[in-house]
Amino acid sequence: MAKVAALLIDSSKVLASLESKPRNYLGSCVYLPTPTPKEGMSVTQPLLPRFEGRENSIFQVRIPKRFLSDAHRKEVARRRCVWGTEVYTDDSDTLGVLMHTGKLPAWLPEDVESPEEFVKSTERKVIKKGVLSASPSAATTASANGKKAGKAKEELPTIPHGKDLLVDLLILPRLERYTGTVRNALKSRSWNAIHDGMSYSIWEMHWVEAGEAESRGGEGKKRRLNEREWVRRWGELPPSRGGMGDKGWAKRRWAEGQKEGVVQGVGA
Repeated sequence: MAKVAALLIDSSKVLASLESKPRNYLGSCVYLPTPTPKEGMSVTQPLLPRFEGRENSIFQVRIPKRFLSDAHRKEVARRRCVWGTEVYTDDSDTLGVLMHTGKLPAWLPEDVESPEEFVKSTERKVIKKGVLSASPSAATTASANGKKAGKAKEELPTIPHGKDLLVDLLILPRLERYTGTVRNALKSRSWNAIHDGMSYSIWEMHWVEAGEAESRGGEGKKRRLNEREWVRRWGELPPSRGGMGDKGWAKRRWAEGQKEGVVQGVGA
């Protein structure tokens, strides 16, 4: 059997370029795809604002639970509006990127039992360097996966019942080219021409109660203002009910913020 050439995915240079950049919170948008492409466009997913010069900042995409259904994920997998691997073009479908990175369950054809089976039949070996993640253990996990392949099957991601999803994106500079791969049963596209926008990777995700993704009332506005004040004061996103939990308490910043009246229950 002929050997299959390995594909090297190296994001280390992209990460290194962020070291001198400040970390800002750029706000959020609700993930509201359209049934058909809008006039003059070829995609149905909402597009991110243009963030030139805002590399290393965080932008949040808020996904209502109805767009996490099997039917919608199937449509996202069919359209494959995802360009890149690990680092994606800013017009890539966020839900598709979550599926491609394995953070959400993939939609599988009826004759395929698992993402691993699909990938084995379609993908060449992928080597990753320079892991992009908010988790301090991510780099260790990535490097260990190669050594432990076959010993322990990774637990497949699940979607909690009755939950919305908040996704923090890390804004990155544009790349010279974006390489597509088959990962988790979804084949992303390549883009070898000059991209006219920026890039992003998945930084963090938080499961929240249904309705919070589209919250527009006084409580939602109050929470967003608290988030912005927290970032201004501490230079980082606040602890979230959906994901980061007690991590923000370690430096007593949460308690100090409440005592001084800076925050009034972020994520509540």
